[in-house]
Amino acid sequence: MEPGIPCGKCPQCRQGRYNLCPDVRFFATPPVDGAMTERINHPAAFTHPADGLTPEEASLAEPLSVGIAAVRKAALHLGERVLILGAGPVGLLTALAADAEGAVVTLCDVQVDRLKVAEQFGFSTLVFDAQRDGVYDAVIDCSGSGQAVAWGQRVVRPGGRMVLVGMGAAGAVQLDGLDLCLREVSVQGVFRYANTFPAAIELLRRRRDVLPVFTGHKIALAELPRCLRTGSYKNHVKTLVML
Repeated sequence: MEPGIPCGKCPQCRQGRYNLCPDVRFFATPPVDGAMTERINHPAAFTHPADGLTPEEASLAEPLSVGIAAVRKAALHLGERVLILGAGPVGLLTALAADAEGAVVTLCDVQVDRLKVAEQFGFSTLVFDAQRDGVYDAVIDCSGSGQAVAWGQRVVRPGGRMVLVGMGAAGAVQLDGLDLCLREVSVQGVFRYANTFPAAIELLRRRRDVLPVFTGHKIALAELPRCLRTGSYKNHVKTLVML
């Protein structure tokens, strides 16, 4: 299920950019309740068949959709070098989407354990160092860190692209406008996704060899309150809540 239900009538919806609908009802975005329940009524238009996938695999279609949206905004081409800042669930799945487009992927994070997960995919990794040099065709930020984005702007090539996915605190990310103009670096924001779930499900079908990396931590629905209180989910890249 796509977790957002747009109005279907506003200009954004009619243009196919329903993720920008001002009246969208999105699971777990107040005042809309989340989906941690046994049954949900959901519009058929935003419910997609996931034949051949396990529930664990299908659950990754939502975060993978964020990655697909980011990669589409980055307009990656075969052989281009892309730097992805942040190796959490969205960063790792963005890397998977970029790899599917034929890009040469490097993931960067401050947490070495997350980079070890990325290496299981076969991706190159870097421990974040703001003094490090490099040249990339595109930089996709999945961290929301102002320091990481500033470094990403420095290492993107002239005429390159930056895509901002991570949402840090208000004012946390600052870009050098003069540099963007002088080097013609384009910047694109990403808010959720639109028209991505079929592609996400198909990619999950094709890359099932890497899915176990994300499905190591599972809890029952009844365990969820305790998990949220203790914060134990923070010790894992991805936690799945199962009935």
